Amino acid sequence: MTGLKVAVVTHDEAMKLEVARAFDSAPASWAITLHDSPPGDADVLVFGPDVQAGGGIVFDPLQPSAVVQSVAAQAERSRSTAIVVTSASGGTGVTTLALHLAAATAEWSKTCFVDADVLSGAALRLHLEEGAHRTWADLEEDEDLLKTALPLPHGFRALFAPQSWAGDPFGHAVTRAQARFETVVIDAPFSCPWPLVPEGAATGVLVMSPTLPSAHRTRAFLDEHCSTMWAVVCNRLGPGGEMTRTELERIVEHRIGLELPCTPALRDAEDEGKLLGLRVSRYSRRVVQLARALRSP
Repeated sequence: MTGLKVAVVTHDEAMKLEVARAFDSAPASWAITLHDSPPGDADVLVFGPDVQAGGGIVFDPLQPSAVVQSVAAQAERSRSTAIVVTSASGGTGVTTLALHLAAATAEWSKTCFVDADVLSGAALRLHLEEGAHRTWADLEEDEDLLKTALPLPHGFRALFAPQSWAGDPFGHAVTRAQARFETVVIDAPFSCPWPLVPEGAATGVLVMSPTLPSAHRTRAFLDEHCSTMWAVVCNRLGPGGEMTRTELERIVEHRIGLELPCTPALRDAEDEGKLLGLRVSRYSRRVVQLARALRSP
């Protein structure tokens, strides 16, 4: 985290000195500057309690030493890639793709898979008993995230969902995962609320089936959530769905970035709890292509 530019914004001269003293323990490579208004080239903004603004860290005079840790955490989050895999309808293969994407990304990046909804069945697909592991709702405030994020033999860690969904604990868990991992892959089934990433930009992977209803639902979803950068994936995992890519793109009014091939053996692997065992297949090769395309430069 070298060369970090931290801008302190406050109109109170005494507060400027107090904030400057709080950064005495910061790394020497950090550049701490004082301002009356937010500059345009700062990596992290720190606001004094007299400034009403968003998008930065508010300095707490009662806990001055906490500001260095907060700045470090925000800087790490900004370097982390969040990939949200979701769909405009159920049954399109979101969880299967999210798990394979996490495994592919783990080849070159420290990766955490976050399960947003227990109904997705992510644990069962990995031959793990549901409810037998701690979830992101069990995270304590000062607890090491790695005590809860389960290491998997496929190279990544997983934070599984509790039986009931809770927005604040989930957002807090994602934020902490972003601070600890280079890539966070979020399995966000259709039933989950949106947006799911509390801070920073995220790349979205929107999965659709090659059918007319799915295409129309996908288009409506894209219209509603147009502020997110989406990679649309057409999943031809099962039989049927003979609509061509051109026909689907005409309805969706968005380029389909990738088509996943029909792979019946993947269904058998799911039932046997060996979902990620088919690493050398047409499906897995396409997922690797997607992971590389989503890779941050």
